[in-house]
Amino acid sequence: MRLVVPERQCAGLQAFVDYTDDEFESILNALAETPPTLYMSKLAEGVAASSGTDEARIRGTLQALAGVYLLLENAAVDELVEDVCRAVGEVDDEKLRFDDSQNERFRTRLRRILALENPVGITAKASSVMMQHPHLYCRSRIISEVRPIFHVDASEPPAAAMVAHTLCIRYHQGKDTKEFYVALDSEDLGNLQASLARAIKKEESLKQAYGRPGVPFLEATE
Repeated sequence: MRLVVPERQCAGLQAFVDYTDDEFESILNALAETPPTLYMSKLAEGVAASSGTDEARIRGTLQALAGVYLLLENAAVDELVEDVCRAVGEVDDEKLRFDDSQNERFRTRLRRILALENPVGITAKASSVMMQHPHLYCRSRIISEVRPIFHVDASEPPAAAMVAHTLCIRYHQGKDTKEFYVALDSEDLGNLQASLARAIKKEESLKQAYGRPGVPFLEATE
């Protein structure tokens, strides 16, 4: 199966070649000192802070390389490097039409960075595993409002009032972002809060039970 470079990864690959030698060495050093995380964007944040590299730029590069790392399970490094170089050469983008010296720089740098399974390869695999769900949580909010209860004669002042809550959960399904709404009362809020608190405690218990020296649990945040 021939490799194809997605359009969204072109800028990251271009930056990979455009880094000066000093910048690239600084990035490699920062990668060697930065622990893996659950998400490539978080890894880029740490590398940018350590190397002084623009965070958006390094994030694009690492995200472009993430897919390459996942292919290492089925190909040798040298073979994969040549396949990626060929795929880059077939991209219809002026910025990726490298001359001979740029091609050699790209090939050499790619071979060096692919040797860093930790943290880039591990983060790429962790992100892939984390995304293997039909629905991925995006964000949520709770809308609270007062709803009056009227008499039969609606012209009279309300007889009572209640506080109603609506939970909105936004999630990713494939390339789409969707949302759904659930009505909650005060008891539901308490149950939801208790469930979340319990889940946090279970996470800590699992880490203590299954944690081993040299096998860290990857975190979504620092």
